[in-house]
Amino acid sequence: MSRIKIDIPPTMLKPLILLFFIASASACFSQLSEVKFTEKSFENGMAYPQLVISDKALQDSINANIETQISDLKQSDFCIGQYGYVQKRTHLQIHIFCNCIEFSSPQNRYLFYNLTNGKHVPYSDITDPLKANELNSLIITKSNAFLSKKGITMSAQITQEIESYGIDAFQVVMQRGGLDLWLPNLEGWGVEPLSISWVELSPFLKYQFM
Repeated sequence: MSRIKIDIPPTMLKPLILLFFIASASACFSQLSEVKFTEKSFENGMAYPQLVISDKALQDSINANIETQISDLKQSDFCIGQYGYVQKRTHLQIHIFCNCIEFSSPQNRYLFYNLTNGKHVPYSDITDPLKANELNSLIITKSNAFLSKKGITMSAQITQEIESYGIDAFQVVMQRGGLDLWLPNLEGWGVEPLSISWVELSPFLKYQFM
C-alpha cells in the first residue's frame, strides 16, 4: 500500500497544535460535564452522595474521600443528611447538610474536588499562582470595604493571613455567580458573605471556564 506524504508548512504547525489542544480540552470538558450522583447511607440513616463520572479511577478516588470526610457521622445514633453540588467544569463543590441527634444545630460541610485528578483540593486550586498577589490585594480591598460598613476594622494579623493564604483564609462557598466568603475567626462578620463574582475573579483564574 502506498503512503501519501503531506508536507505541513512550519507556519501552520503552531495553529494546528493549538487546535489539537483545544479539541482535546473540549473533549475532556465534555466528559466532565456528565456529572451524576447516586446515594448511599450509613446504618444510622445518614444519606450522602456518591459521584458517577466516566473515569472510574477518579470517581472512586472522590467517593472514597467523601466517605473519609464524613466518617465521624457514622458514630451518631441517628442522622439525617441532604446534599447538593455546584460544578464549574474541572472543579466540583459538594454541599452536605447533616443533622445528628448529638448536634446542637445542623451542620453544613463543603467539599471541593478537582475532577481532572480526583483530589480534594483548596479553593485556590482554581486560581493562577502567578497572579496570587493581585488577587489577594483585591480580596483585602473588598474585605475592608465590606467590614467598614459594619464599623469593623480588619486587623494587621488577618490582613497578613489573607496575603499568605488568599481565598483559603476564608470559609468559601461556590455559587453559580461567584464565590461567597466569610472570615470564620473574625468576630462581628455576621452571616452575610462577601460575594465576589466570576467576572471579577476571571483575570486571576487558572482556567477561563467560569
